[in-house]
Amino acid sequence: MARDPVVIIGAGVAGIRAAQTLTRRGVPNIILEAKDYVGGRVHSVPYQNTHFELGASWLHGYSQHPLKASVAKANLRTASTDYNAAHTLPGVGHRAGWHQLLQQAVARAAKAPKDAPLADFMAEIPDNLVPLITLENEMYYGASLEKLSGWNFDNGGEPDADDFMLLGGWVNWLKGQTRQLTIHLNTVIDTIQPTPKGLELRTSTGAKIMARAIINTMPLGVLQQAAAHAVLPELPTRQRQAIQRLGMGNLEKLFFTAPFASWPRHDVMIANHPLLPLWYDATPLLGTPTLMALAGMSALAALPPHPTAADWLKLATPALRQLIPSGPLPTLVAHSAWHADRFSHGSYSYYAVGSSPADRRALQRPWLNGRYWLAGEHTDVAFPANIQGAWRSGERAAKALLKTL
Repeated sequence: MARDPVVIIGAGVAGIRAAQTLTRRGVPNIILEAKDYVGGRVHSVPYQNTHFELGASWLHGYSQHPLKASVAKANLRTASTDYNAAHTLPGVGHRAGWHQLLQQAVARAAKAPKDAPLADFMAEIPDNLVPLITLENEMYYGASLEKLSGWNFDNGGEPDADDFMLLGGWVNWLKGQTRQLTIHLNTVIDTIQPTPKGLELRTSTGAKIMARAIINTMPLGVLQQAAAHAVLPELPTRQRQAIQRLGMGNLEKLFFTAPFASWPRHDVMIANHPLLPLWYDATPLLGTPTLMALAGMSALAALPPHPTAADWLKLATPALRQLIPSGPLPTLVAHSAWHADRFSHGSYSYYAVGSSPADRRALQRPWLNGRYWLAGEHTDVAFPANIQGAWRSGERAAKALLKTL
């Protein structure tokens, strides 16, 4: 009698890597994905002759990136973006001033008897440094100074500033990576129950699926919801605490297009805007005149709970006017909404006050006698909140599971 397959929940980067690892060892497996596309928080949407990346875009530290070989094998082209060479618009302070404040805050936090928000350790911040602070925290860590752990906000190995983006969309890479995998889309898991014969999954349609073991790659934001308890059977206290202690950050993308590029032709630009400081001229990457802006927690807090394109445009107009002092403004043609996505509840994890790397390590431990594992960027200590963290976690969970089968 054939054994039940290993079920992998989620067809994001972590789930794909876990399935690849098991498949290469001859272990039957299937991926169950709640959405109608493969990729999870890597999401390419078509626009004219190209794709907008509403989710993860960059291959950070590309020269040492674990995906570099597969990108080359697929003959996909890349282009670099140099954040360190960003063009600063008038009114924005110098980065040296911000980094000096940050270093002082880190020193004060290290002496504190207990963890507290990073904001508590910051000296009074000059107005001209606010855009940089927004950029450096909300665009990098996914959370504001009031949310980030003063002790651990920067814990994890960020690769060297060697950042590349794929031309033509991540969708082309995903096609090659999933060609040999069995993936069921539009499959929402309602409950998981251990039985004497294995693990029983029930879908939202009432279908029953038996699993030999499970690797759950649901984003941290989903695991933190009360409904997630039904898909985390008998979760040990330590892991449940870790899920609640870590934070799920928000970073949204806005894409503007125009008949021609009327803005300064710099790859990266920093505007004097407290909520939308970071802008990219994506024209060379996409082949059509495009501006891309990044928006973090503070920008979302200034908008209605479910912001429309009109809400985003109103917020972005002052920054756009810095880039284009006169004449028509570009049109907002696409924007992400990860904060409102019930299958994400945010963009990526961060160290909230009271959390630490020990929480991510706790999420790497199996339960149900080694039959249930978690994976995803939130479980990786070295590269959390990054594609390489998700990739590493899927491989780690699959290899660990193989030892128990």
